[in-house]
Amino acid sequence: MDKTRQPKMTGNLFSRFFLFIRIIVLSLFWILFFTKYKKGEKNYGWDLDHIIPTSSVNTEDELIKLNHFSNIQPLCSYINRYIKKNNYEF
Repeated sequence: MDKTRQPKMTGNLFSRFFLFIRIIVLSLFWILFFTKYKKGEKNYGWDLDHIIPTSSVNTEDELIKLNHFSNIQPLCSYINRYIKKNNYEF
């Protein structure tokens, strides 16, 4: 008789803890991204900002490197659009 076996949970405690931390961080980022920033009477959301602006590239290879996730940060829309703009040093 062949019985259908249920898959076992694989992975040790460290990998499960790491997955849990990643889910928490992504959840906090999601909440932060959709929260409104209030300045005066206008509500501003959040943008995904390039730390080093993509407008500063000269080659396609540099553009690919600047689109890496390590060059992206959440930033308030007001600050990103009106204060930082295309500046590297903010």
